[in-house]
Amino acid sequence: MDDKNKIKQEEQKRVITQKRVTEQETKAAEGWSLLLSLRHVSQSPERIA
Repeated sequence: MDDKNKIKQEEQKRVITQKRVTEQETKAAEGWSLLLSLRHVSQSPERIA
């Protein structure tokens, strides 16, 4: 009984940690795509029409 509760707690901790990591990666990816699109726009002004 005690072991099962311990395992459940560990799994929940891992899921929470995974969620945090995923959120950070998503934010980082969004930041990168924004930077890249801004750079792309500034390098090719003739494409803005």
